[in-house]
Amino acid sequence: MNSRFLGAGLLVALTCLWFGCGQDNPLNRQAVDGTVTLNGEPVKRGTIRFDSTARGPTMAGGKIRDGKYSIAGQKGLAPGEYAVYITIEDPNWNALKEPSPKEMAPPDYTTGKHKVTVSEGSNVFDFDIKAQ
Repeated sequence: MNSRFLGAGLLVALTCLWFGCGQDNPLNRQAVDGTVTLNGEPVKRGTIRFDSTARGPTMAGGKIRDGKYSIAGQKGLAPGEYAVYITIEDPNWNALKEPSPKEMAPPDYTTGKHKVTVSEGSNVFDFDIKAQ
């Protein structure tokens, strides 16, 4: 019986250490937003993802709609360096004729070669992508 309470107490203590007790934002997550254009035109539909380059505690992503994306602070990124992954759907894709949309972003953007550094405060990252 005592081992149950000890186990539960240990679980609560470890949870507090990892996530923080009573803190709304223990990882110091920051909001991230910006624009994505392809050859100067706003990207109609796509996705953006930020992966920590230091195996950090956070990664986040969202949808790109009409050239804009936004990730709120509570789901945002801890300060640090991130690889950026962007996919862009072909605006002329017809689901009845093709099984999946053609990828419009160049490989540099789909493979995470672009990096950004998130810091405390404003984090606006705009991407002006040139098609190959």
